[in-house]
Amino acid sequence: MFPSQPRFAPSPRRGTLLPAIAAAILTVGCCLALVLDRLWLDAARGELRTAVEAAALAAAGRLAEDERINTAVEPEWLAEAARQAAVEAAAGNLVAGQPVLLDPAPGGHVHLGRYVLHAESGLYRFLETEYLPTAVRVEAARSRAVGNPVARLFSTLSGPDGGEAFASATVVLSNTIVGLRPWEGVPVPAWPLAVYERDPAGERRDTWEAAIEYGQGPDRYAFDRDTNSVHQGGDGLPEITLHFRAPGDQPEDANVRIINVGSGWASDQLVRQIQYGWSVSDLSELGGELRVDVGSLSLECTAEIDSPTAGALAEMIGQKRVVLLYSAHTPRKGSLGEAVISRLAVGRIMAVQTTPSGAVTLVMQPAVLATRTALLADGGPPAFGDHEAGNPYLYKMSLTQ
Repeated sequence: MFPSQPRFAPSPRRGTLLPAIAAAILTVGCCLALVLDRLWLDAARGELRTAVEAAALAAAGRLAEDERINTAVEPEWLAEAARQAAVEAAAGNLVAGQPVLLDPAPGGHVHLGRYVLHAESGLYRFLETEYLPTAVRVEAARSRAVGNPVARLFSTLSGPDGGEAFASATVVLSNTIVGLRPWEGVPVPAWPLAVYERDPAGERRDTWEAAIEYGQGPDRYAFDRDTNSVHQGGDGLPEITLHFRAPGDQPEDANVRIINVGSGWASDQLVRQIQYGWSVSDLSELGGELRVDVGSLSLECTAEIDSPTAGALAEMIGQKRVVLLYSAHTPRKGSLGEAVISRLAVGRIMAVQTTPSGAVTLVMQPAVLATRTALLADGGPPAFGDHEAGNPYLYKMSLTQ
């Protein structure tokens, strides 16, 4: 017979690890919940920053519109339109699942003003003003103090009071523009057009200076922002009629030129530039940028226009782009010449007309445009331009902190 196997009595310690494992799981779960809650709050803060940046950019973009140079529009109206643009942009963003609501009233969340140099400290300070502001500061908060804290995912662990998020963003408009430089994939919003700037003799009224800046041009068209269309009727902005060389006319009779900026006078390239602007390759022969502050800039030009180019311009009615202003024109071989470029402007095409004789004319209004491709003057503060001394038509927006 085999000896019987000893029997072990059940251990009284069996199962004592189960509560410890449960406690560990509970502890890890609580820690994970707190981590997720913190990530949720960090995400809400990031969303709030995105919202205020979008609001500041929208407000600054609204300030850089045609009403800025329209003396028939009160500056307070433009300031109110900018605040409303900020409110609408912010409301299109969600923070913790809720839209961002801004107070558009003066003294609320949207501040308009300028950066001015403080003589004693030598530092720039933000001065609030509604008269042609060049800076927008947007501030927003989700906090218990204002009654809209960020709801937590696990309020039973982190507390029922909710989290707090604060964000601010400032966008500055600068118009100390000296040139244009495209980026890869970001063309310069410009047309290959140069407009006669001024008549030294003061006899011609079909120049940019006389018709637009002295207000001697007619006011027969208006641009509707809501419908993005042009209609008959004045809007406070004068117009200039640009006429290319008609059959039998002299080149000097024209007050607008087609310029060669990397097109090689190929019609398809001119049409592309009219539709999309100047690319990096277009400006390669000029060193990648077009500047009007260094020496004398002369570009090959012609006062004649072909049908494809005229047709492309006709499709641009209601659109605005950068145009060049030229101070002098020198005839060269055939129909070509050289135009001395003096400065930059922005125009909106209101009408394109062709007479029975084949002459093409454009009706253009001055406009205001903000573009990232604008080049700022060297040596000055890059974000704080002097409105009175700068270009009234062209701006660059800079997002600052």
